[in-house]
Amino acid sequence: MILKKKLMAVAVAALLLAGVCAVGSAQTATREFVPALLSQLAADGWSPQETQALGLAASGLDWSDAQGANPEVVALSLEMAGRDQQLSAADEAQLALQLATSSAQLAAAGLDVHA
Repeated sequence: MILKKKLMAVAVAALLLAGVCAVGSAQTATREFVPALLSQLAADGWSPQETQALGLAASGLDWSDAQGANPEVVALSLEMAGRDQQLSAADEAQLALQLATSSAQLAAAGLDVHA
């Protein structure tokens, strides 16, 4: 009975640790990818107001699936898709997340994706 309780405690601790690692992974991806994307967009001519609005909208999203994405590819794609549509910052952030996730999946599959 005591062994069963100890095993249950270890299992619960492992699940909590896995949850903390997942949250940490999402925060790391946001801390690394989003600033790189915003820097690339600024270099491509986006105004400080545009990059700030996108950064604010992006900060509320889960970027954990975007690890390994190429910020240059996402910036170029945003430039090509979003500028003609006059998207809101929230819509641009969602689009950037989808593009980054796709870019990360391609990179994970071994495809070298460059802008």
